[in-house]
Amino acid sequence: MGHVVRRPGWGVIDLNTETGDVFVQEDWQYVWLVQPGVIAWTLRERRAFHRTADAHIWRRWSNRRQVVTSGSHHFAARFPRVRVNFDIRWVTRPGHWTVHVTKIRPGAASPRSYVDFAARAIHLDSLDLIPHRVGNDAGVSRPGFRTVPHEFGHTLPDRRGSASPIDDEYDTGDPHLGDTDSLMNIGQQVRARHLTAVLDELNTMLHGCTFAAL
Repeated sequence: MGHVVRRPGWGVIDLNTETGDVFVQEDWQYVWLVQPGVIAWTLRERRAFHRTADAHIWRRWSNRRQVVTSGSHHFAARFPRVRVNFDIRWVTRPGHWTVHVTKIRPGAASPRSYVDFAARAIHLDSLDLIPHRVGNDAGVSRPGFRTVPHEFGHTLPDRRGSASPIDDEYDTGDPHLGDTDSLMNIGQQVRARHLTAVLDELNTMLHGCTFAAL
């Protein structure tokens, strides 16, 4: 069978039936912006930003949850566990996402980064690659937070076909406010709930095979 592919609009999900691997990739078309008085991005700086952002996403998201299979399809018997990897690709044509990255002047603070899911737009800046301390509405703070993997989480819907992304979990009233280790809170760990949309898509790709995250 080889590859079974789904294209839900926010990315591509490629299920390799020969190796048991799942590859989730988003195409990012960058818009390189600068604050007033800042020199334009050089090609070397652009490449370094993308390479580092890609590495941060891969490190935090790939193979972070055990995904198991069940059912009558022979794939489930052959691959009771599958690897799920996440990746971004820099494209020069319109992609799944338009990524606006602002180069910040020395000494200036990092603006608040965010994802506009409906517009398929991501807003980042040059300081987002630097680990920093963050806090949540429960009064807990943590050092070493990385912005890009967190914002990447907002590019995934909360379920298949949803117009809403995975939500922030650090706000008052969120049911996961107390889970400070969660990547969508102030931590670094991917939870099974963050893979809901990916699993929903996988569960439409092979009749008789069910995918679930532990």
